[in-house]
Amino acid sequence: MTAGTQIKADRRETRTLGMIREAFLDLLEKKPIEKISIGELCDRANVHRSTFYRHYTDIYALMDCIYDDAYHEIFTSFASTLQRGTYDFDHIGYNMILAVCTMTERKQNHYRMLLFSRNSPLIQRLADSIYELYLGEHIASYAPGPEPGLHYRYLTYGIIGVWSGWIRDGCKVPKEQVARAIKKQMDGFFTVVSYEYGLPEGYNPSGEKPANYD
Repeated sequence: MTAGTQIKADRRETRTLGMIREAFLDLLEKKPIEKISIGELCDRANVHRSTFYRHYTDIYALMDCIYDDAYHEIFTSFASTLQRGTYDFDHIGYNMILAVCTMTERKQNHYRMLLFSRNSPLIQRLADSIYELYLGEHIASYAPGPEPGLHYRYLTYGIIGVWSGWIRDGCKVPKEQVARAIKKQMDGFFTVVSYEYGLPEGYNPSGEKPANYD
């Protein structure tokens, strides 16, 4: 097989997988996954059953692949922002959030199903990764002990809750407003936590002691 032939074959394979996944998501809008048969899916995607089984063992394996793709797509949005700037959570936090909101707004129906379908692992997986990759290192470096971890978990689920609720409600609020709201939530959190646990000055955006803080 020549290089050109291989490229055409790869493109055809990519289109086929896309057709299968789009057909599956269309069906998932109408019925739960346990009610979707392989035959029905293949008919809708206009592919042969053997084509489906060449890539997936069953309908649940397909669902797992789609969850994996969504997870990596979200973190690619994070990574693209990091590559354009320095690793400064305060400086690029807004742009990171906006990048994810922009990407998921374009595919809001897709993400609404993935986030809120029964037994979806996506929110938990995102929460764990945000905690470990972007917040957990602050705890390990500057605030040892179990209690700060609870506060950081609270922030993690707050961020995801605002974003996923925005997706669930049809992205009616402008994405810039959502990103600003989440960034303010983060700023307030780091301001309080910096005084409680002595985090570095760079993680206290306001530089002022919170009002009524004892």
